[in-house]
Amino acid sequence: MDLLMDIAAARKRLRKFRIAIDTHTQSVDEDQQHDDNMMMELQESRLAVEAALETLVSQSPALLLQRKCARFFPTLLQALDVRGSSGLSELQGLGYFPMDQPTFLALQTFINGFHTEMKFSNESTGAEQVESSALFFKGNLLWSSMETATMQLLYKFLQLREERGMTMIRATEQSEMNRILV
Repeated sequence: MDLLMDIAAARKRLRKFRIAIDTHTQSVDEDQQHDDNMMMELQESRLAVEAALETLVSQSPALLLQRKCARFFPTLLQALDVRGSSGLSELQGLGYFPMDQPTFLALQTFINGFHTEMKFSNESTGAEQVESSALFFKGNLLWSSMETATMQLLYKFLQLREERGMTMIRATEQSEMNRILV
């Protein structure tokens, strides 16, 4: 980490020297010899900082990481099935539905009311109370009181059920069409 901080500091010094050289070049002073000496000092300092920066960059693991990423990510992107999935499903993430604050508060009120109603109805019937809940809209998670790992498992199950269910429905429709044609 110190190496990266040193590289950042060297780049900052180099920028400052370049700005000073540009400013010094643009200004016209009467003492030309003093300007030439100052310009020589700035140029020497700039060259020294550039040399130090090159040395630091050669020691940095950033170039190695950049080369590895350049080889890895194109291969990964080609391997992903982009037709049948989104980036969230490939990375096993949850698709959260975007909501503004009033909508979220209204949803939270609805969920709390639902839990309260179930609590009172369960006391009279002796049924179990609701421990956790999740609310989805068009495949996106609106709200969940479950742990993230449990929610990911449930989300994956629901996705698979939807995919397999759609496949089964299409297969049934196809077999019915074949019977009609025969």
